[in-house]
Amino acid sequence: MVAHGEQRIEVLEWLDDDPHPQANVRELAELEWDDELFPLRERAERVVRRTLALASEFTEQPWDPDVELSGDPAVAAWQLAAIAPVGPLDQVELLRSESMEALLLRVIEVTEAAADSFRA
Repeated sequence: MVAHGEQRIEVLEWLDDDPHPQANVRELAELEWDDELFPLRERAERVVRRTLALASEFTEQPWDPDVELSGDPAVAAWQLAAIAPVGPLDQVELLRSESMEALLLRVIEVTEAAADSFRA
């Protein structure tokens, strides 16, 4: 199953599961783009693409290292977070980022850690 969301949320409280899981949630603010982040976004893109290429040597990856990204830098930053070859807990952590800079820095950090594990 693939889900597409347009707003980030945080679960405040899980409710009764009958008949389906339910929760009280709050919307998280949209992250603001600042053009000063272009060099950081470009660095994140290089790290993600390089690690996707490395990971493809060991496992089948859902994303090609040459996948096209959006021309919108904020959308591209989220795309990098989505395609980074990292585990699901890291993915959830990326979704919880409180700023665009924090998102990009964390994408770089968790992706470099993944690359180190592929090399080991």
